[in-house]
Amino acid sequence: LVTQTEVATALVKVYSEVLGEFNECYKLFMEMSHGRDIVAWTGIITAFAVYDPERAILLFGQLRHENLSPDWYTFSSVLKACAGLVTARHA
Repeated sequence: LVTQTEVATALVKVYSEVLGEFNECYKLFMEMSHGRDIVAWTGIITAFAVYDPERAILLFGQLRHENLSPDWYTFSSVLKACAGLVTARHA
């Protein structure tokens, strides 16, 4: 069976990648308050890594306060966000 967290995480991906609706994407993620696993956190960080890299890094900080252990997918998205910040500052 597919869990509510898995469905919500898939919707976060659709809102961000297909529709470009980042505010809706974030609202949906916040509504998942119980059951946000590392996959859900990585999904939201990835969604904002290019669109709003500063927010992606702030979300990573929130993830750390949730006592979840980031995986290499998470770190890859955070690294992309950091690169976006550097690029924006040199533009």
